[in-house]
Amino acid sequence: MRQLNQREQVVLNALIQHHIQTCQPVGSRQLAKILDLGISPATIRNVMMDLEDLGLITPPHKSAGRVPSDLGYRWYVDHLRQMMALSPTQQDSIRQNMEPITSNVDNLLQTTSFVLGEISHQIGMVLAPRLEKGICEKLQLVELASNRILLVMTFQAGVIKTLTMEITSEIPRLQLQATEQVLNERLAGLTLGEIRRSMSERLKDVAPDNDHLISVFLQTAPELLAEPQGEDLHLGDFSHWVIQPEFESTESLRQVLTLLSNKNMVADVMRQQSHPQETTVTIGQENPEEEVQSFSLVTSPYKMGDVVGILGILGPKRMEYSRIIPVVRSTAHILTDVLRVQ
Repeated sequence: MRQLNQREQVVLNALIQHHIQTCQPVGSRQLAKILDLGISPATIRNVMMDLEDLGLITPPHKSAGRVPSDLGYRWYVDHLRQMMALSPTQQDSIRQNMEPITSNVDNLLQTTSFVLGEISHQIGMVLAPRLEKGICEKLQLVELASNRILLVMTFQAGVIKTLTMEITSEIPRLQLQATEQVLNERLAGLTLGEIRRSMSERLKDVAPDNDHLISVFLQTAPELLAEPQGEDLHLGDFSHWVIQPEFESTESLRQVLTLLSNKNMVADVMRQQSHPQETTVTIGQENPEEEVQSFSLVTSPYKMGDVVGILGILGPKRMEYSRIIPVVRSTAHILTDVLRVQ
């Protein structure tokens, strides 16, 4: 696409901003009043025709006005000059919502998704890090009953994975402690991926006294070590969406609910579209999945110890990008800080 001249930039920018505010098609007469540059509606109409030929705006249904296309929104986001940064008071408020619950990582991530939704009036989403490269700090075996043992794996930044193991007979406490020691000597300090790939080899020559528990561990560990699908995505409240014009119809609300019920797909889209080091905006058909192509997704990475998670906001394409982008970026930085000091 060719470079826009100054008049085209001014008209396109004004059209998109007005549509973001009103959710209505914008006509040349409206823009003439908005711009107040002494440009006639006829001249603006000609400029809009050029913008339409470039695929930046489009006529919705039979309206005389125009709305931004996905390409138009992309131009707008790429040329944003001013962002509405969060004030120190707003940042403190976000932090105060997070800090009281740092002892439970899952609750912290869920709370963060609600905070994002409240600030943005969109859907906040927080995706827990994949632990493939997460370092296991310790393993614990806890007796639940005579035939049930709880295996607890603790990773950096307090991430915990647990699994209940069924055993055929009661294990003496000293033997339980000895097996726990073996597991820590051979597996602690490794990443989850390293444990998954090498645990059979690392545990093949254990003492006979520990053999039964180690065998049970090797049989059940694949379930414990598998990456979660869907349940690692935390979604905030989406009641704010109900009052937005895009979702007034029952059919559009049904589409939203169907989308959000498919957590695996939403999590995959977040991972595919996110950049590991910066805030990313994905608009409409830039999303790989058809179900997400009516929306925009703004994501940013956060760190949990030595692994990286993703948080973001899902909303209509006419979202207020100059405000949403700083919200996502700042919340990611704050969550990283909170996780670092827990």
